[in-house]
Amino acid sequence: MKIPVTALFLPLAATLHAAPMYLPVIASTIETPAIGEWMPACNVSMQLTEDRRHIAKATLHIGEEIHDIPAEALSGIESPDLSTIRIETEKGRDGSVWFSIVLQPARHTEHPTRYHISVIDGKFARVSKTWDEPEGTSIRRQSRILYKETRE
Repeated sequence: MKIPVTALFLPLAATLHAAPMYLPVIASTIETPAIGEWMPACNVSMQLTEDRRHIAKATLHIGEEIHDIPAEALSGIESPDLSTIRIETEKGRDGSVWFSIVLQPARHTEHPTRYHISVIDGKFARVSKTWDEPEGTSIRRQSRILYKETRE
C-alpha cells in the first residue's frame, strides 16, 4: 500500500513546489498597430549573439521606414531578455516624436533596469539605460546614455 500512495504523492508535491523553467528567447519579433495620426504601425525584430550576452541584430520598422540599429550601438546592452521587448512612443514638448524599443536585462540587477533604443524624428539617435533607485520615501529615476549617434 505504501508504493501506490507514494507514487500519487510525489507528482502532486512536485507540481506544487516546482518552479517554472523559462527557456531563453534568442530571437523575437513584435508588432503594434497604427493608432491615431502620428503613431504608425511598428515592428521590432531582434536576435541575440550565439553566447546570448549581446544583441547581434535589431531592426525597427516605423510605418514604411526601416531603421537598422548599428551593432556598435547595441554593444552596451548586456544580457538582454528578448521576452520583455515592447515599443514606447511619445511626443516631446518640442514636438519631436520618439519611438523606443524598451527591454530589460535577463540577469537580476540591484535596481529595476531598462534599456531604451530610440529613434527620434525618423533617425536612430541613441541607446540609454534607466534604473530606479529608492531615495528616502521616494524613487529617483537615473539615466545613462550608452551610445549616441552623431547628427550630420
